[in-house]
Amino acid sequence: ITEVFDSLYEDRTIVSLQECPGHLLDAIIATEDKRFYDHRGIDFRSLIRAGVTNIIHGGIEEGGSTITQQLIKNLFLTSERTMSRKIREMWMAVIMELIYTKEEILHMYINEVYMGSYWHSGVCGLGKASRLFFDKSVPEISLSEAALLAGMIKAPNAYSPYTAPAKSLARRNTVLKLMASEGFISPDVYEKARRQPLSIV
Repeated sequence: ITEVFDSLYEDRTIVSLQECPGHLLDAIIATEDKRFYDHRGIDFRSLIRAGVTNIIHGGIEEGGSTITQQLIKNLFLTSERTMSRKIREMWMAVIMELIYTKEEILHMYINEVYMGSYWHSGVCGLGKASRLFFDKSVPEISLSEAALLAGMIKAPNAYSPYTAPAKSLARRNTVLKLMASEGFISPDVYEKARRQPLSIV
């Protein structure tokens, strides 16, 4: 229905959390919300850090949004950068965390997140993105491929491996570095994955 009627013409393939390899979920957590399992919808430390960064750079460089806040914005709100929208997003994230488990929120997130556009359709969810970029189902993707997908979430069209391969590769390696610094992968595994080419179809 959304592929025909929605403003984004959304195209997605639903996947379960159990289908996702551990390194994919680790890449998302390390990149988008490293304290996902510790906060209750809002990460005040990330908000403070983002606020300081934005003041230093004189503009919006970081958002400080948690995975739950991102999901709320995608499902219910617009992308306008206003204080009123941010406040609504925050209290709705707190409510969502009271209603759903972390696993349920992460499951909704991986199937809702925008991953760029392909022809007339907006590619939503990691299931469709995995098939589009690698011609693989989600359980089949490697560590370096998982890092590429996680890295694209921030700005999927800007980091597209088709239109900006150099930026996409650098972003993927940044995700791998974050995974190593958070202890998700060892230094040896990081070095091996960092040397992999962009294996897109």
